[in-house]
Amino acid sequence: MLPALLLPTALAATTSDCVVPLVLRGHLPKMDDTDVPLDVRALLAMIGAGEAEDFSLSLSPDDGAALTGTSDGWCYAHEGDHEVHCTLLFTPDEPLLADTRYRLIATATETYQGDPHARLEARFTTGSHELTPPKTAPVAEITAVGPRTQSVEPCDWTGATQVDLHVELAETDPTGRSVLQVFEEADDGTLSNVHTIFIDGSGTSMDFRQVLPPGDEEPRCYRVLQENAAGGASPLSEAVCTDDSAGTTGPTTDTGSSDTSSSDTGPDDPQAGDTAGTADTADEPSEPAAVPPRGCGCAGGPSPWRHWPLLAGLSLLVIRSRAASATNAASRQRSPRGTPCPE
Repeated sequence: MLPALLLPTALAATTSDCVVPLVLRGHLPKMDDTDVPLDVRALLAMIGAGEAEDFSLSLSPDDGAALTGTSDGWCYAHEGDHEVHCTLLFTPDEPLLADTRYRLIATATETYQGDPHARLEARFTTGSHELTPPKTAPVAEITAVGPRTQSVEPCDWTGATQVDLHVELAETDPTGRSVLQVFEEADDGTLSNVHTIFIDGSGTSMDFRQVLPPGDEEPRCYRVLQENAAGGASPLSEAVCTDDSAGTTGPTTDTGSSDTSSSDTGPDDPQAGDTAGTADTADEPSEPAAVPPRGCGCAGGPSPWRHWPLLAGLSLLVIRSRAASATNAASRQRSPRGTPCPE
């Protein structure tokens, strides 16, 4: 049965119009994916009003019980007071079996403000290989900083600041299973995750935006890394800062989504590929292997309305969203700059 979707009915949004329960952005592995690495983790990305605890995520053989493993989840404020991006991860305790059919299952918990029976199930088949982390850091550049004037939708912040970034990927992933993790670096060196972006398999560069809430235009520094399907991370990029971007005249032409790139976007996940661009740094990593903390910060990206056509076409989606009661947006505000993410 096709999912029943909540669609926008008016151009002028009220608070209740803007409070839409979490819906799907993407997941990994993808539906009917094949030759999936044995050390893969499950990743679910959502957008809307809610929190990471609104869904549980698991992996299981097609004809067996759920695997044991470690779950993680975080959210960051998006382009308005009533919208967040949430990412859920499930990492199995043991590698998956080779040439075996598995299911990724996401189910709503009691905290979810939409349909209590919301569920997503996607099947995939493993191959026989494991992955190595990307060896080379991406290269990031801030291309413009200025007032956000394009693609501002009814539920978005007004008077916000937009930071346009361009990233060159040092390693490509033809399978489309890589993600770009964007971090904000505080004055004390604390790194907070402020964006998770799916990388299309054909892309070697990405353009996206970070949107800052009104009245919160203090200088920002960003660093990025690339993660493969097993969670293996590249070294962090060098920091790029808004106060080092003198001469920019304002945001460049809006691509319509912070999750889009000049030649790549869409729901996919990380995996190592052929190296390109900068020299191999495997013997002398520029950064520690540990991935920075998640879940704090504010990032720019598409409004949830842009995802409805995608959801309507996904036969794998069984999430049926209904109008939710207003959620406490204050609990999902970005952490103050320099404040570490909570445990």
